[in-house]
Amino acid sequence: MRRLTFQRRRNGADRYSVPGRGQVAPTTARFGPSQSREKGEEAVNTTNRRRYQSTVQVLELCEGRHDSIESTPLGAQLMGQLRAKAAQVARLFKTQSTGRNSAHDATEKRRTAARLVRRTAVDVARHARALGRASGVAIALPPLRDGSHRQLIADAGSVLDAVQPLTDAFKATKLPVLDDLPKQIADLDAAMKAQSAGRETHVGASTTVTEALNECADVAAAIEPFYLSAVSQDPELIAQWKNARRVGPARSPQGRRDGASDRARSG
Repeated sequence: MRRLTFQRRRNGADRYSVPGRGQVAPTTARFGPSQSREKGEEAVNTTNRRRYQSTVQVLELCEGRHDSIESTPLGAQLMGQLRAKAAQVARLFKTQSTGRNSAHDATEKRRTAARLVRRTAVDVARHARALGRASGVAIALPPLRDGSHRQLIADAGSVLDAVQPLTDAFKATKLPVLDDLPKQIADLDAAMKAQSAGRETHVGASTTVTEALNECADVAAAIEPFYLSAVSQDPELIAQWKNARRVGPARSPQGRRDGASDRARSG
């Protein structure tokens, strides 16, 4: 077994020293706090978030000079398009978040339901063996395989079918497991469908929001001459416009700490 040596670098970042590989960053340092290999995707698309913030800032600046911009039919048309597109992106982000949260909640319900189905199916099979021996009814119980949740549903359904000859024996003992299992199987199936629907909603909104932001950028580029003409005598507003239009690359928390450390040392 390889020995891991935990070290702390001078700038405060942590590293693991692995024989044969040298220093390796922890997962959170390499992938960032909003993504991981387990999830396989970022919790939030930060690039689109920054693009949306750019659109909001551009719209706010335009609203401050809307009288001048909307003094022409084309300027009024562009202002209307920018307002509509910004509102559309806001709705899409909400839908995206709703889908992500729904999928997360459904995933937790699915895990809980799967554990319950397996436990109850095992109990049904155990009681069926005992009741079968006591009543002289021979039954062949199918195995509960360690597979997918869909496979678990199929196997639990097969167990239910196999123990049907013992229905009266289960009722006589007043054991609830035989009545509970069908409902639990239905709950697991519903959670799986809800998880799939939430993921589809999230992915669909993520794709659409990128397209909508591209359209926002096109409208902002078209409205730029109108805005710059309206503020041509105000260098500060011109600078604010250029800053609002710029969407720079995302910086990781580690990058921000390193940059702050460099500035502190240079100062």
